[in-house]
Amino acid sequence: MAHMKKILALLLAACVFCTVGIFAATAAETDDAGEEVGAAVGITVHYICEDGKPSIYYWNSLPQNKETSYPGPAMIDEGNNYYKYTFSTESKINFLFVVDGKQSEELTRNAGEWWYKNSRWYDHDPDDIVTWDRTDLREDSIYFVITTRFYDGDKGNNVHCWDDQKANNSTPTPPGEATSRV
Repeated sequence: MAHMKKILALLLAACVFCTVGIFAATAAETDDAGEEVGAAVGITVHYICEDGKPSIYYWNSLPQNKETSYPGPAMIDEGNNYYKYTFSTESKINFLFVVDGKQSEELTRNAGEWWYKNSRWYDHDPDDIVTWDRTDLREDSIYFVITTRFYDGDKGNNVHCWDDQKANNSTPTPPGEATSRV
């Protein structure tokens, strides 16, 4: 019996060790949002700014920690109040925009192309008009949920769902008025 307990203890220890190894490997490959780090490289930030030409101050990047001196390099003018800066080897970076000595809130982005307009992030140009494909809904199933049919807590008020003759109501309810009677 003691021999069996030792074997079970070793198996349990092996399971715990494997589980910790799996979590450690997973944690190394994902960031706080659950997205893979290192799988995609390069961050391009577009900033819509009408107040002047912005600079970008950045720090604490991944996979290598890069930092610039304040206020940071000037962003590239794309026209129409759009400014751009590209981090070619980073997969995650912290930064803020600086315009005429005023700075934005601290921001973080992962790999990809991003647009920042009116304090909101977009994964596409927010000024591009999205065209939707029209579809014919006549062959699609459309479901309606009538919540009054799920739970019958007071069976005494069920007469309000019946026909007036079955409920023995002397006067029918005019259209548009409440159906409850005292």
